Amino acid sequence: MTRSTQQLVDLLEATHWRIFLLTTQLRDGTATAGEQNEVADELTELVELLRSHADDTESGVVPTSS
Repeated sequence: MTRSTQQLVDLLEATHWRIFLLTTQLRDGTATAGEQNEVADELTELVELLRSHADDTESGVVPTSS
């Protein structure tokens, strides 16, 4: 796995955890507006990184496993 792919995987895992926590907080009514905005910012960053990685994969910059 390339370094950029590992970074993407790490961010996906971290974001997955943050979404789980936010979901729990939303259910029990403890999610603050700040926490919701932080997760939204993280999701925006994730979308940009994922699109960039997909573009790099498509153009051959990031190799895929055979």
